[in-house]
Formats: sequence, C-alpha cells, structure tokens
Amino acid sequence: MKTVTVLTPTGCIGNRGIFKEAFIKALEAHNPDVIAVDGGSFDIGPWYLGTGKPHSPLTNLHRDLEIILVEAVAKRGIPFIVGSSGGSGANAHVDLTFDLVKKIAQDNKLSFPVGTIYSDIDKSTVKTALHKGSKILKVPTTLLGEPLTNTEIDQATTIVAMMGVEPIIETLRQGAQVVLAGRAADSCVIGAYPVMLGFDKGLSIHMGDIMECGESAL
Repeated sequence: MKTVTVLTPTGCIGNRGIFKEAFIKALEAHNPDVIAVDGGSFDIGPWYLGTGKPHSPLTNLHRDLEIILVEAVAKRGIPFIVGSSGGSGANAHVDLTFDLVKKIAQDNKLSFPVGTIYSDIDKSTVKTALHKGSKILKVPTTLLGEPLTNTEIDQATTIVAMMGVEPIIETLRQGAQVVLAGRAADSCVIGAYPVMLGFDKGLSIHMGDIMECGESAL
C-alpha cells in the first residue's frame, strides 16, 4: 500500500460540530481509509476529568457521532477512531461515549464491532512508580512543572495515563471497526492507522498533529 487517506472531520468531536454536507463530499471525493478524530482537550481543566462529565453538550456529541457512524461506518465500512473520548478520556467518559454509540446504532438499526480502551490508572500504581524513584511531574503550570507528591495522589479523584498509537492499533487488529479510546495523544489517534499499515511512525504522528490542530491554522 503506497498511500493511506485519513479524514479528520473536526478538531474535537462534539465541540464546533461537523459540517455534514462537507463531510459527505469528502467521503465521496477521497474515499478515506479511516476516520480519526480527537474527542478531548487539556484546555478545559481538571473538573471534567474528576467528575466524569463531558465538556461538549451531549446533543453535539450525539449529532457528530451519528453523522460519522451512519455515513462512514455503516454505509461505507470505514473504520472510526475517537481519542480522549467524552472530553477527558477517563473510564466514565469512554462509557458515556459507548452508550451514545449504542443508542445511535439501535436507533438507526446499525451493527458494527466496537472496541473500548480504558486509561484510568490506580493510585497504587502511581505511588509505586514514585517510590521507585520515577520522576513524575504534574501537568506544568510553569515551564517544567513540579514533582508529584503522595498527598496529591491521595487527593486525586481520577488519574489517567496518556496512550500512544499501540493500544489503538491492537484494538483495530482485534477486529474493532469503531475504537473509543480513553486519554490519548491527539496526534497518535490520527496517526495510529497509518502506523499500523507500516507507514513511517514519525511522519504519521506529525501528520496527526497537523490535522488535529489544522482547524486553527490561518
């Protein structure tokens, strides 16, 4: 395979909304191999992560998901990947997104295999790593961030690890046509499918970064 076509219909699913007519035209014109899109953001802060609430309105999420599931997955058999599902990618967010997908499938009489990837990490796992001497920095509010402490681990409601391409690739290889991933690097969500096909990893992930942020490019 010499080329692979990845379609990213929006910078963050459920946020600004997919332009349905343009999306269908892109499907018809380019016949993409995969639809891959980010579903979350760090910009919204920790509240959504801790509460398990989505940062985009459920109506918006439902609409965007339905467009992709009906027009791309069901009608054309195109795989679909979402990263940082539900806004922050915690287990609760993945489950929420999965529930939306199930409802859309039931309402539209669709059938496709779905794979979910969870990214929550037990506090004990983080503490063990800290005690073994791992240098764990908090999300930086300064240039370098500050070291994590046991007290802060105990106070945390939810801890997630950010995944790369590997769990997404494994889920696709296991037969999932729709992949709902927990917390994931935006660029890896979009670059995972090309990497699975053997394309250069650095180039694929760089492409993913450009495509995820491309809606903001002037």
